[in-house]
Amino acid sequence: MEKRGLFTKGMKDLIIRKIRPSDFEPVLTLLEANIPRYFAESELEDFRTYLQSELEEYFLLELKNRLIGAGGINYHKASQMAFLSWDFLHPAYHGKGYGRQLCEHRLQVLRCKSINQVEVRTSQLAADFYRKMGFQLVETKANFWAEGFDLYHMKQILS
Repeated sequence: MEKRGLFTKGMKDLIIRKIRPSDFEPVLTLLEANIPRYFAESELEDFRTYLQSELEEYFLLELKNRLIGAGGINYHKASQMAFLSWDFLHPAYHGKGYGRQLCEHRLQVLRCKSINQVEVRTSQLAADFYRKMGFQLVETKANFWAEGFDLYHMKQILS
């Protein structure tokens, strides 16, 4: 599903669409652009595994047909909750509202599926972004992802 309009309002030439298998290598390259500043090198192989065997719903953010961001959703339907997973933007597009567009799109997808709670497990580097998006901190663990990359487990109750 390509999305224009509601969550891309004021963002001309911005498209949010579901990932296709042919997108796997470009999205891996996009993650590499965030290493080592936002992700540890060891996470690249974890993300490859996610794409191959753990992917449930994953969206790409394109600006003028250029991949600039990505982010997924994984579900725990029995408890009506979901997890935002593997979110990132190309570093050149940070702080310009694109991450907010991608996050809002996924939150709306979850609201339409009657999901009551959404969680994200991120690092200290993105925790402020999620705080601004309405997430509350649940716990932290030092050096969880890799040396210098702490776990920030956050949640939001959807209405």
